[in-house]
Amino acid sequence: MLGLLILTSTLLVAEPLRFAQGTNAPDQIVGAEILKVVYAKAGIPIEIIPLSGKRALLESSQGRLDGEVNRILEIGTIYPDLIKVPTATNYIEQTIFSKNTTSSLNGCESLRGKLVGRVLGVKYAEICTQGVDNLAVFPDSISLMKSLNRDIVDYAITSHLNGLVQLKKLGINSVIALKPALGKRLLFHYLHIKYKHLIPKLDAIITSMLKTGELELIRQQQIQNILAQTNK
Repeated sequence: MLGLLILTSTLLVAEPLRFAQGTNAPDQIVGAEILKVVYAKAGIPIEIIPLSGKRALLESSQGRLDGEVNRILEIGTIYPDLIKVPTATNYIEQTIFSKNTTSSLNGCESLRGKLVGRVLGVKYAEICTQGVDNLAVFPDSISLMKSLNRDIVDYAITSHLNGLVQLKKLGINSVIALKPALGKRLLFHYLHIKYKHLIPKLDAIITSMLKTGELELIRQQQIQNILAQTNK
């Protein structure tokens, strides 16, 4: 009986935790690579499950997946069953992309009255475009950038890295990232509430990686890898 209990316990520990990662989202890919290092240090196996942004939140918040690779701060309020690890693992630069190189935008409020596109399930873009009447929502980032190139929308909100990668993939040269960026948003790893007991251990690892510079080093290495692969 004791042997059976030990075997069962071992199997439970060996079962990978499964985390949702947004599809066609380079920032999520970067976050997933960071997470792999964090969990390796914790001695916990994980599996990354690519899903659309909206589907990912549905699966993780209802406990069919074990959490999110990385999301903005507000996700914890919107989905109370998702608990964030306190120290951010990643960050994005919210950026507006457009063909209109003479545009001067200053903050999310400046998008009102303009024809704007965003991706379904990307919460920072959803928050930024609240109050925008002329809004088009697309299923993924590739569709978003194609619509911008075809003048279906005049402006698109996404992360700086994501926008650059999608434009390179599509071979679009007429669209640029407008400056200044709308702002930097920290991204946090979220666990379903059933695994909240892991948070202190994970946060200690992330905090240590932040202090030593390892977190930023992994981030920059992954960004360079993604951009290099996109250029091929």
